[in-house]
Amino acid sequence: MRRLLPLSCLLLLLAGCGASEVTGPVPEEQQTAVGDNTDIEDTADASPDLSEIPELLPQKERSTAPADPASEENDTEKALPEQPLKDLYADSFRMGVSVQAIDHWGDPTAEIGNPDKEAIIRREFNSMTFGNEWKPAYNFDPSSPTLYRTDPAAEELLTWAKENGIPVRGHTLVWHSQCNPAIFARDYIALTNGSRTNDWNAVLDPDCLVDAATLTERLRTYIRSVMEYVYSAGFADTVYAFDVVNEATDEKTPDGLRQSYYYQIIGPEYLYYCFLFAREAELDYAREYASLYGLDPEKDDLTPILPKLFYNDYNEWYPKRVEIITRFLTEDAVNA
Repeated sequence: MRRLLPLSCLLLLLAGCGASEVTGPVPEEQQTAVGDNTDIEDTADASPDLSEIPELLPQKERSTAPADPASEENDTEKALPEQPLKDLYADSFRMGVSVQAIDHWGDPTAEIGNPDKEAIIRREFNSMTFGNEWKPAYNFDPSSPTLYRTDPAAEELLTWAKENGIPVRGHTLVWHSQCNPAIFARDYIALTNGSRTNDWNAVLDPDCLVDAATLTERLRTYIRSVMEYVYSAGFADTVYAFDVVNEATDEKTPDGLRQSYYYQIIGPEYLYYCFLFAREAELDYAREYASLYGLDPEKDDLTPILPKLFYNDYNEWYPKRVEIITRFLTEDAVNA
């Protein structure tokens, strides 16, 4: 399994250090199917073979002589690869970048809205993941019957990606963090110590929580609403993948799953329902909106507008975490 260790600094620079996490696609050969159109990201190799990584910059012999800044600058310019990174590794995987919109929080270090960073993204990358803009905290709307309202910054990023021909990895549909706690509460009023709260880290009062059936239906409504927006707004040929569930593992618990409110109220089967709802939604809306993409739902292959569905996490190369992820996606009774 290859690792782009020399590129870490470049990725951080392009992300502007503004995203809470950097996620990206993995090579097709690194994906293990766990269901119809559903993949698990497997990064279990703890000892990458660095000999497989192409040399981007030639190695120079060390010298004790004083450095000539002008000479070093010229040497570096000559050494830079003529091929963009996305082309250099085209046979192995997509080259992804995490981005944010300046308009989201008025952050001048963000990427989209900065012409220089936009130019680098267009040249070097063929996958985009939004740092924050499409997370539930900014798109869940309890006042709407669809429970969804697209954040303007998310739509700005989707529009930019479509106009510039860069595929998008949607991040994320379900996450315990950056999630409006109203989704767990009766009448959408989350309470902690009797006071209303919008804090996704708050410990909620038990008597304000909904039952399993209610939360499951809310998950279904939200996931389907996000998916319908993607298709109806013309972005189904831009969004090539979705992180359906994010960071649901916790090695410190008996079954290895995070004790989020999704878990506490519904149980571990919430993971199954999330993928089920996402899969049902994309199949339904791909047929309903096929003509918008020049496709005939009865005759044409709809794969180009069916995003792959992923479980996403961090530190997936830890053996214990790999074991937990593999088990709940492929072996647990609810997924059997």
